[in-house]
Amino acid sequence: MNLDCLVGYDSKQAFRPKNDDSLFVDTSNGIFVIADGLGGLPRGDEASQMAANFVGEQLRNYIIDLPAKLDYKTKYPRVLSVMEMIVQEANTEIYDALGRSQPEDKRPGTTLTAAVVQQDKKGNRFMFYTHVGDSRIYLVSYPTFAHAAYGLDGESSWTNIDQITNDDYPDEQLIAQIRQHKPSAKMTNILMQALGLPSITVQKGVIALEPTVDGILLCTDGLTSVLSDASIALGFGEKRWRIDSTIFVEYMFTPQNIVDRLCEAAIMPGKYGIGKTEVQDYAAEHGFNSLEASIAIGGNDNVSVIYARIPPPPLAHLREFVFSHQANGRNDNAGNDRNE
Repeated sequence: MNLDCLVGYDSKQAFRPKNDDSLFVDTSNGIFVIADGLGGLPRGDEASQMAANFVGEQLRNYIIDLPAKLDYKTKYPRVLSVMEMIVQEANTEIYDALGRSQPEDKRPGTTLTAAVVQQDKKGNRFMFYTHVGDSRIYLVSYPTFAHAAYGLDGESSWTNIDQITNDDYPDEQLIAQIRQHKPSAKMTNILMQALGLPSITVQKGVIALEPTVDGILLCTDGLTSVLSDASIALGFGEKRWRIDSTIFVEYMFTPQNIVDRLCEAAIMPGKYGIGKTEVQDYAAEHGFNSLEASIAIGGNDNVSVIYARIPPPPLAHLREFVFSHQANGRNDNAGNDRNE
């Protein structure tokens, strides 16, 4: 069952000659896909577009056929298995169409990160995801929001963001081995997994969306290579609320406002105060002024962002959540299956 998320999204070319990023957004079915064609290789834009469209459309076909009152809590292994199969099929399509006839170092490739947000018959909310590469999914939450269920009307909270996916970069042991044989090797932005290879390993997982979760953020490394998680969190602003017989929430920014702010700050760090720390550190290290530092570190890659805001939960669910956490002393994401 779809949650009717409010969604903002954009893909900006920045200073690259072409945009290799692709997006697929299906708000009606809670499907969000982002792909980033590998720079330095030919036809990365085609690879990312194929990946985003194929995965998005296949997920749509699958979600539409699911029973409206499916109990995701017991059926999620099947959902994840289908999502992984779809990504594997997309990889085969890209490899056969663009890469098989090419030399190994000329084969197009792309990252692929997909999220499906659904609600089951009991009102439980879940995000299912699959992931290959270094695009990312973050959970965005306002931790003190849940306490509003017990009378803290009018309180406000700033954002926490929590990275869900793991970047497919080489681990420290592999980096050390490579540098032992080739000390001058550049080890930045090296991906161990991408669509377009003969075979891939797909990350997948499911997250229970607790009442403190405001939404999910999908982004390419055009954002995360420029801005730290702390700076990204500044893009969301405050959330205020009032509780009576229902939940009324007031946001500082709409999802589209948030996306625009983050994209612009990735191209020109320091704008809106987002990335100010990064600019100051770079300026101090290189003897630049703030404008010179902002120009130097921003806009070197395309940047794409999707933000899907989850509607507030029913008041009864919010109170049940707070009570269970207080009773059990929980302050974690117990029960969430991050990766398989």
